[in-house]
Amino acid sequence: MAKKGSRKARNSFTRMIAVDCLYQFFITGQDFSVIRSEDLDVIGDQLSSEGDDFVSIETEFLSAILRSVKDRFDDLEEMIDQAANIDRDEDNHPKKLREDSPLLYSVLICGASELVDHTDTDAPIIISDYIGVAQSYFDHGEPKLVNAILDRVNKAVRI
Repeated sequence: MAKKGSRKARNSFTRMIAVDCLYQFFITGQDFSVIRSEDLDVIGDQLSSEGDDFVSIETEFLSAILRSVKDRFDDLEEMIDQAANIDRDEDNHPKKLREDSPLLYSVLICGASELVDHTDTDAPIIISDYIGVAQSYFDHGEPKLVNAILDRVNKAVRI
């Protein structure tokens, strides 16, 4: 089957799907860390087979993002919490952002994972795409917050 959409469009759409997958784990209360690598491939294949009339999902890219999130979740949380100046509770969980806005937190976790593990892609491209994801879900200052936090993560891990 031919891939639909430009590479940029496919990558942007895949990033949005990765955020949605992580968000689903947060709102259902599932422990993302127990997911096996094979399960991530299945998620990508299922989403790809459902298809989209306009843009294809890059299943390998999706699996790579989700695998990175799974493998580095605790480190990514800490990076985001430091970049956003978020305090942690007695169980070492971020106090507000993850509970108050799991979707925003999903955007940040996926974006941070790419900044850490996908150094072959320029940081401004990654950050811009996740700002775009945030703009598709939020109407207020959240995209600016995504920009600021991912920029801080980028400076901490790439510069």
